Parts: sequence; structure tokens; C-alpha cells
Amino acid sequence: MKCRDEVTVSNDHVSSPAPSDQTLQQKSNRNGYLMLAVILGPMIAAYLVFKTGLGMPTGTINKGELLTPAKLLFELNATDVDGNAVNWDQFEAHWRFLVPIMSPCEADCEQALYLTRQVHKRLNEKYPKVARWVLVDRALWNPALAQTLANEYQDSETLLVDAAEWHQWLAQTNSRDAIYYMVDNQGFAMMFYQRQHSGNDLLADIKRMLKLTREH
Repeated sequence: MKCRDEVTVSNDHVSSPAPSDQTLQQKSNRNGYLMLAVILGPMIAAYLVFKTGLGMPTGTINKGELLTPAKLLFELNATDVDGNAVNWDQFEAHWRFLVPIMSPCEADCEQALYLTRQVHKRLNEKYPKVARWVLVDRALWNPALAQTLANEYQDSETLLVDAAEWHQWLAQTNSRDAIYYMVDNQGFAMMFYQRQHSGNDLLADIKRMLKLTREH
């Protein structure tokens, strides 16, 4: 009787066979894929939402209108005012206000230039973190406009493009009646503003963006 008990106890302590190297490798691979999915999944989803607008929430805290899909400004065949092709790599990674002039600069254009300039000034110590661009249709570029921008819109960069290319560039977006845009620090136009937007709207948006990307 005692022997049978000892045998039973002994059997209770028999360990199961050790997993093979192949099983351990498969488990390790599964864990690695799972970790990769956890890390990259949200990043890929956020990128797709940002680029396509798919799944973008309708109620956001932004004052401006989200441009969907966001458009990379560097896709445009822009030149400087002397006709030299723009090397986009020369520009620092700043947030930017972009004012397009694709028709004679009248009330809306003048409002966009004035408002973006004043908001830029109101950034105070954050002024250097933001740049201003004016994008002008080549057919409209003339000495009078050049003088106006030099006098009233200092510290801005003026680039020339063909109006047809500009409109084609925006054709598949939701941009409508926009008088100026916000461009992120990677060169994507990602928000647009209409005449009803105030300077306070733009100021609130750019401050929020600078706070979110304060490392730049």
C-alpha cells in the first residue's frame, strides 16, 4: 500500500515534455507581430485619416475647416519671383500661413493678407516659429503687386505658380471659398479659412498646433 502511494505521488511530479525550439520560435514570432501591430496600428490609422479624411470626426475643436485630403504643397511646380525653380528642401520645418492670389487682389485677398499678418504678429515670442507664404498666379505677377507685398506684407515668402495647376491641385479636396490656408511643418496644407473666420479663430488654431509640435 505504501509503495502504491509513493508511485502515485511520484507520477504527480512528472513534468510535461519541454516545448521544441520550433514552438518557442513560433510563439516569439506571434508576440513580435502583436507588439508591432500595437505600435504601428494607431500610427497607420492616424496617417490614413489625415491624408484621406476618412473617419475624420465632424465635431472638432478646430476653428478652421480641415482640408480633406491634406495636400502636400511641395507637389506644386513653384518658382521664385525671378523664375527660378523652388528647392523645397531649403525651407525650414515651420508651420505656415498660405495666402493664394489666383485672381486680382481685391477685398478677400486684402483681408487674408492683413489678417494673417496681424495674427503672426500676435504670436509674440512664437513669431519665429511660423512663416508666411504668398502663392501668386504667374500671370498676375507685376511690379505693382510686388511693391504692395513689399510694403504691407514684410517677412513673407512669395512664390509663383500657374493658376490652372493650383486649381487642379485642390480639385479633389473639400476646399471651398478659401481665402487662406494653414500648412503644417511637413509641408501639408491641412486647414483652410473662409471670409467668415476671424483672426481669433486662426490665432487659436495656430497656438494649439504649436503647442502640439513644440519640439519644432
